[in-house]
Amino acid sequence: YQAQLGMPKNKKLLKLLQEPGVKALVQRVELDVLADRKLPAREQKLRHLEEELYFVLDERGHSVHLTDQGVETMSPQDPDLFIVPDISHAVHEIEHDQDLSAQQKIERRRAVEAEYAQKSETLHIIHKLLQAHAL
Repeated sequence: YQAQLGMPKNKKLLKLLQEPGVKALVQRVELDVLADRKLPAREQKLRHLEEELYFVLDERGHSVHLTDQGVETMSPQDPDLFIVPDISHAVHEIEHDQDLSAQQKIERRRAVEAEYAQKSETLHIIHKLLQAHAL
């Protein structure tokens, strides 16, 4: 099941899935994982299957997401690299800060917007590269 999550187009996996009963077993585990995800995080028993991978690919939804291990591996010096700031909250705080002049507010807003744009673009590129590699 982990191979299915990480590299669904792997040649060895595709060959193994042609064996009788293997595909049904993988689908049964997939259903168990989906049911497990509906539980609160502390009660999930199958969460470790995804946490051992660097990224998880959803073939049906054509989406990919980095796991905590993947984030740590790709950016050990800057763990906040993959955390996109909440731009609306940051702008709200800037606008309501009485200590800032109008010019300082504009500069801070531009800085927050630039950080948001840069991190969003970086995440988008990484996700697209992972999709292209895995699919």
